[in-house]
This record gives sequence, structure tokens and C-alpha cells, in this order.
Amino acid sequence: PYKKRYRLHELLRQYAIQRLEADQLLFETFNNHKEYFAEFLVKTENDIIGLNQLKAYGQIQEEFDNIRMAWNWAIKQDDYKFVDKALESLYWFCVFRGRIPDGEELFQRAR
Repeated sequence: PYKKRYRLHELLRQYAIQRLEADQLLFETFNNHKEYFAEFLVKTENDIIGLNQLKAYGQIQEEFDNIRMAWNWAIKQDDYKFVDKALESLYWFCVFRGRIPDGEELFQRAR
């Protein structure tokens, strides 16, 4: 079934970031986002090595832009606990979905 996703216009996204910065909530918001996707990847890890691989890969594919954003924020904050949580699921996703260049880009940033 088709899942509806919200799209945020770039100007509205920029405005939201400015408001979060003004209210000193940007750091907390990005950390919450990062933690959500860390747990998301931990949960998908069992499916990736189990019987629900296709479902797990589809979920990661759907959230890949959010995962990339969380990964980049974690690296910027030197949060390698996030990297540790995310690594296995992302590795297998990139290998089996032919996203090696994406994986290389993410993993190089974590070096």
C-alpha cells in the first residue's frame, strides 16, 4: 500500500530551522531526530538478517534521507554511539541494494 509522506517546501524548512534556532531548540530537535533513527536502524537489524529482509530494506530506503541527515549530525557531534548502532543495518542495506557509493560516503565521514 502507498504511504503518504509530507513534503516540506524549502523556504518553509528554512523558516522552521530559523525558529528552532531562535528558540534554542535546534540542537535538541536534531538530537531527537538522530536518536529516533538510531533506534529505527537497531530495530531493522534483526529483520535484515532474518526473514523480513525485503520489508527492512524498503523501510530503510524510504527513510534514507532522514538516516543520512541523522548520520551527518551524529558525526558533527562526535557521537560514535549512533554510528555503532546504525552501522550494521546501513552496511547491509548499501551492499544488498547496490548503494555502495552512498555507503562509502557515509562511512568515510565517520573515519
